[in-house]
Amino acid sequence: MTRFLAALCVIALALATGGCGATPKPEAVRTVEVLTPVPVSCVPDRPELRSPPEYRIGVADILAAAGPLKGELAFRALAERIARLEEIEPVIAACAEV
Repeated sequence: MTRFLAALCVIALALATGGCGATPKPEAVRTVEVLTPVPVSCVPDRPELRSPPEYRIGVADILAAAGPLKGELAFRALAERIARLEEIEPVIAACAEV
């Protein structure tokens, strides 16, 4: 009887451990690097480039002026805006190259 129980235990043990080799192996984990573009501002963090300045001569001033003063105010306003464009255009050109 003890041989029978021993044989039964051996068979049960074989059946219990034999199933371990039959389980499927887990799939291999792969790490894949995905390159995605990240938007980056090409405008430097300078406050004077973020918003337009307060121009001393506005459109309303030019329209309210009379005669030759209108032309002079328009010329001065254009000079102010050209100075602003000279600051901004190199920054815009650098953005276009990126």
